[in-house]
Amino acid sequence: MRAVLIFALTLTLAAGCQYTDPGDITKWPADKLLAEARDATAGRAYTRALEYLAELEKRFPYNKYGRQAMLEKAYIHHRRKKPEEARAAAERFIEQYPAHPSVDYAYYLKGLSGYDDGSGPVSRLMSRFGLRTIDPGAARDSHEAFADLINRFPRSRYAADAREKMDQLVNALAQHEIDVARFYLERHAYVAAVGRGKTVLEKYSDTPAAEEALAILVTTYRAMGLTELSEDARRVLQLNFPQSRHL
Repeated sequence: MRAVLIFALTLTLAAGCQYTDPGDITKWPADKLLAEARDATAGRAYTRALEYLAELEKRFPYNKYGRQAMLEKAYIHHRRKKPEEARAAAERFIEQYPAHPSVDYAYYLKGLSGYDDGSGPVSRLMSRFGLRTIDPGAARDSHEAFADLINRFPRSRYAADAREKMDQLVNALAQHEIDVARFYLERHAYVAAVGRGKTVLEKYSDTPAAEEALAILVTTYRAMGLTELSEDARRVLQLNFPQSRHL
């Protein structure tokens, strides 16, 4: 039994000698650094992946591996839910390599940095809670990045998804304006409520929020004693949404 244990221990030690010390990454070739970074990313070992990519970018800044490292860092920051870092990395790639075959992906990642269908800006904008702390700037930046992608690379493999996300962002931004208008209306801040309602009609007239924006104008103008304006808004509402629940 002792011989078996000694033999097993010997095998374990021998196997351990095969592992590469992390300090040796300074000697790894570029392809190994990239492969290990991707393996680490797949295993959600993002800190380790970023370490490999940083080494790759430092030692091979001007070849294809260094450029790929920049792009993959943006992706990892997105996966880590670090939107500012993801956006900065994507913008850096776009600025330095505007003619790169994968620059469309950089625009896509830039858009994703301000979009998240789970807990990011879209979900927060659609939420009725924490209304006064919502900043729609990230969603607008995301929409702009997706628009740049579509305008510059209409045949990109990411264009279709970008269009879909743009529609969701527009709907979210429009709903955000409605939420703010309702917030003001409930507090009798009528001028502010009217301003938000008009913003929806001017910027987001093709979204479902337009119906409620008109309803807000009807109610708010009536509360302000502006009967004629209230009736005008009601007629527009009836013309465009004859089955509206707000009539």
